[in-house]
Amino acid sequence: MSNFWKSKGFKTRFLASVFLAALVIPSFFLDESGLSIRIILSFGFALSLLEFWTIVLKSPFFPAGKDSLAALSVGLALVVASLGLERIPTNLIFSLIFVVVVTDVFAYLGGNWFGRKFSKSRPFPNVSPKKTWEGVFSGLLLGSLAAIIWHARVLLVRDPSLPVWSLLWVPPAALIGDVLESFFKRRFGVKDSNDYLLDVPVLGWIERLLGGREGHGGYLDRLDSLSFVLFIETILLSLR
Repeated sequence: MSNFWKSKGFKTRFLASVFLAALVIPSFFLDESGLSIRIILSFGFALSLLEFWTIVLKSPFFPAGKDSLAALSVGLALVVASLGLERIPTNLIFSLIFVVVVTDVFAYLGGNWFGRKFSKSRPFPNVSPKKTWEGVFSGLLLGSLAAIIWHARVLLVRDPSLPVWSLLWVPPAALIGDVLESFFKRRFGVKDSNDYLLDVPVLGWIERLLGGREGHGGYLDRLDSLSFVLFIETILLSLR
């Protein structure tokens, strides 16, 4: 356990998520327009798209069949999520980010703390072999609890028209987004989505400051769950 707290994975992945949550909560009350969080997310999605297309272009093959569907789904989710930032109400954007962060953090913690103590099988052995059922259920359970508490204590105060189900679907969607991105990277033989950016001027310098291949793993890695959730929310808004 002590090695876990000292690992680079903990420092760059878990602490980055906590830092994002620390930014989201006060911004929710101080920035009513949501302009700051929209700018930050737009920048992150732009870098994620750059990582995505760099992976596709540098791959020795273009995926076919279900691989093609997975690749196009990742790209489509990023594009629609970026466009949807202008349509999704500010209160809901902050709420979605908070629930996604809690889900990701506790899925990560649950997998490291309780990994394979209750089940020896793995939920996605061929796509994301490090994921455990303990991590999946920890993320879903704590993410759902966070959604209920945030809705009751925070969101209802700002927007009473939003029902609790507007957040309860987020934890499973966040998990699907994470798994979909893992499937895409595995089919392309990429461990960290920032691998190809390390040799790009300026961007490579930023990636090295963040730890390079042993650091945060890329913007696509950090925003996979959130981009899929914003993608779904944008679709839901268009259907209403």
